[in-house]
Amino acid sequence: MSHLIVGTCGHIDHGKTALIKALNGFEGDTLKEEKARGITIDLSFSSLGNGEKNISFIDVPGHEKL
Repeated sequence: MSHLIVGTCGHIDHGKTALIKALNGFEGDTLKEEKARGITIDLSFSSLGNGEKNISFIDVPGHEKL
């Protein structure tokens, strides 16, 4: 099995979480505060695979101070 890891990083509100949701259907923003504020606060991990290949996604928060 081959593996690929994709990490997102960038400024707040640039669509990192939306990109991962579009690619594999995973909603990484699960905390109440994340939903209320509309921003990612904590890392999320998800994956997509077919038996021969696995792609893992790491969604990194993009806070204004980074």
